[in-house]
Amino acid sequence: MAPFAGLIFLLVCFYMFTGRFKRTGDWTDTGIVTLEQLPAFPSSCYISLDPNGAGGCVISLNTRNQFSFALPGVGQNFQATIISHVASQHGIKFTNAQLIELQLLPFLACDVEQLPSLLAIPTWERQKLINRGAIGQLSKEQLIECIGATQTLAPKLLEWPVFYYLKVHAEAKSTQFFSLTDILQGQGINRFNLLANTKE
Repeated sequence: MAPFAGLIFLLVCFYMFTGRFKRTGDWTDTGIVTLEQLPAFPSSCYISLDPNGAGGCVISLNTRNQFSFALPGVGQNFQATIISHVASQHGIKFTNAQLIELQLLPFLACDVEQLPSLLAIPTWERQKLINRGAIGQLSKEQLIECIGATQTLAPKLLEWPVFYYLKVHAEAKSTQFFSLTDILQGQGINRFNLLANTKE
């Protein structure tokens, strides 16, 4: 029995030292593109939000030309404020219960006009609807509205600038990538960082 227990102990130690645990708020929580789907670069490449601790705006783009918008590190309240501001431009007002759910939303990847119905259902059902295509995707126009609202409200509500980060699927076409950078440059954003995955 003792040799068997020793073998199990060695295996557990091996996985503890070589494995990688998922952190709370990891990049998989900030957009439709996961960390594993990002372009891979040598491990010396720095992959993080601003090293000074300021928050960032993370915009994801996948191979199906779908977008998502998130503000990790800035605070869910600010992200909810941005989304509420954009929703109000579409004549949408959230109930108190919906506002609470909105603050728990890790990122925005659906049509803003469908948010009230999406927030009214349990979290585990939302992904099913999105996967079935029952919920419309975040449009280019609404993404631009989110970026514009961030630029307008950040100087008033935050004490630091918001940096922009792109999470682009490694298999996305160059035309898709340049279409996204054109969106940012159209909003006067000429400095942004491309997030990458490290090679093991």
